[in-house]
Amino acid sequence: MNIGRNAPCPCGSGKKYKKCCLSQNELRGFSPSAPQDTKALLFSYIEQELDWDHHLYELLARNIVNSMYSHYEPNTIASAIRLWNLYANAVQPIVRKAGVMEAVIEYCVAKMLDLPVKQSELAVKYGISVGSISKRAQEILSEEWLFDTIIQENNGHPTHTDTSRLNVERALYEMTSQVKGKEFESMEQLNEFINSHLSNQTRLTKNASLDPKEMAQEILYNAWEEPSVTKRIQLAKQALQLYPDSPDAYNILADSSDDLEELIRLYKQGKEAGERDLGLRCFHEDRGHFWGLIHTRPYMRSKEGYANCLLMEGQIEQAEKEFVEMLDLNPNDNQGVRYSLLSIYLESSQFEKASRLLKTYDEDCAYMNYSRVLLEYRKSGLSSKLDRLLDKAIQQNPHVIDFLLGRKKLPRQAPNYYGYGDTNEAIMYVNANYHIWQREGKLIQWLMKYKTVS
Repeated sequence: MNIGRNAPCPCGSGKKYKKCCLSQNELRGFSPSAPQDTKALLFSYIEQELDWDHHLYELLARNIVNSMYSHYEPNTIASAIRLWNLYANAVQPIVRKAGVMEAVIEYCVAKMLDLPVKQSELAVKYGISVGSISKRAQEILSEEWLFDTIIQENNGHPTHTDTSRLNVERALYEMTSQVKGKEFESMEQLNEFINSHLSNQTRLTKNASLDPKEMAQEILYNAWEEPSVTKRIQLAKQALQLYPDSPDAYNILADSSDDLEELIRLYKQGKEAGERDLGLRCFHEDRGHFWGLIHTRPYMRSKEGYANCLLMEGQIEQAEKEFVEMLDLNPNDNQGVRYSLLSIYLESSQFEKASRLLKTYDEDCAYMNYSRVLLEYRKSGLSSKLDRLLDKAIQQNPHVIDFLLGRKKLPRQAPNYYGYGDTNEAIMYVNANYHIWQREGKLIQWLMKYKTVS
């Protein structure tokens, strides 16, 4: 089927095809046996599909293609271009030295997509220092929205603890540990220090100056990557011996259990360990910035696990309290707890709270769009406004209706990833909210007038 560039994208995003799936679909369809055509397609992606605030940024994007072309798959290069496009237009960086930004973008996209690339190798490739890569890379990797966008556009949204994300977190943690307790008179001194001491081939556990907490956290990052459950548990217990207030140790132990009561106990222990570790001062001074700070993330993981388990056990009020506290600590909500909280508000008829949450997080996604429909019906019944809200929801993701009405069966296992407007996003939403919709018999009957999308 041929789709016009300006036609609505068939994925249901509501965007034009050229601004949504065209570039990725074209790249997937290209054969490796036609390299010149592939490079031309990447250049076309830069020139025709992306907007650039300055022509020099577009020129640098072409340099990225040329420098990465012989070593990476087209989709990876497209992700690098997109990363540079987002970062350049948002930050308006000044590019003074050739090769630095190209190396930084290559390193960052490799980290985001979990590819084995070292800063030292890139420094040799581009003829620059490791420190110049480290400085810019830290700035980019600390921007969660960039990470989320690239992961979403490359694979969809991760629905659980993701190895690529933890690798980025680990790199930032190690950079922070390297400069802890040291004073620098200028950014140049900091850059020189990182250049001298930071090596991808040297892990923090080899540094004799590490305190028990840092050593324990490094062991726990290893544990997250360990495929063996038995070894993972051993590493978590080893970390607890070094530093008893390590939330991630309890998170890993919980991740290895299937018993709900044990899960609640372990996540609660992790949460309490995090509270002791961070201290009251951190909760006062850093409130609103949790998750943006690397050292608070293990605690936030424990708190999320605890809240989700409370929700599964039916302790709705306590789960609500935990989710509200998480949004207070981190309004950016990198963990996505707003969706669970919204379901609680709708299920318990807390309409004003639901309305405020929908206004605060005004997103065009299945979870928010269909929640707006449900909220409007619960407040006002069938109405012309309800028609408009449902039309918008269906335009963004038409698959939800089929699962709600039983035209399609929900899979036994939840998907690992989802993208805006796709079937997996619909499955994730309906899995979490099916029971709320089924209580509204008239609303379900009203949905029957809408035809299936398949």
